[in-house]
Amino acid sequence: MFILNLMTLARWLLTLRVIPWLADRGYPGKAFKPSDRAFMLYRAIKEGNSLVKIFEHGRFSLYGLRPTSSVELSLTPGTHERLVFALNGSFHLNGQLILEKDMAYVPSDFEASLSVGAGLALFVAEAGFRSSYDFYVKRFYDVTYMEVGLTNYARRVKTMIGEGDPAVTFLAGYTEEYPGNWSSYPPHRHEGKPEAYIFYGVDPGYAVQLSLREGVEEAHVVHDYDVFLITGGYHPHVSSPLTG
Repeated sequence: MFILNLMTLARWLLTLRVIPWLADRGYPGKAFKPSDRAFMLYRAIKEGNSLVKIFEHGRFSLYGLRPTSSVELSLTPGTHERLVFALNGSFHLNGQLILEKDMAYVPSDFEASLSVGAGLALFVAEAGFRSSYDFYVKRFYDVTYMEVGLTNYARRVKTMIGEGDPAVTFLAGYTEEYPGNWSSYPPHRHEGKPEAYIFYGVDPGYAVQLSLREGVEEAHVVHDYDVFLITGGYHPHVSSPLTG
């Protein structure tokens, strides 16, 4: 099983407000209130040719696109820095080929034109801060794996955007987990630093995401392209032996 981790850092003591809702699979706009507001599960968006907002939490937002035919779209300059990436194929950004799991950093004053093919799972993460950094692409295969954990919670991690990389608020990386193993383990929490998990390589099996907070213990079955937003509490998860 594989997971993409996205985190925004409160480097200027930014406080983010929780939006308490849990979306049904494929319908990001139709939701009900979960019992634990520190965690939100957003089911995989349906296929379609429009960029869909998956969540907005304070200044941290995530959009997704799973087109059924070739799509051209633009990201206009504004007040947000962005990360653009695809989990199952390549696309073009301003004519430059962005390979599967590469990560393109798009500063706030940069206009990006995207050419996206049918069947791709593309995501755009936004953080509401102006950036004076230059545009760049972090190549997945240029980043070294780091082995993390032991025995039944061992996994491999690639940090794509680290604290030393040019970005105002983002941290981002990929975690490749062994079938049947735990991750985000031993359990930990990081209050005030919202984090989003995007699951992929889970099907045809499944994974179980836990949300643990004072007085609340919940388990959520997750599949490919489900998104889990964490704003507090413990959040370990485990994959089934059948995961891809």
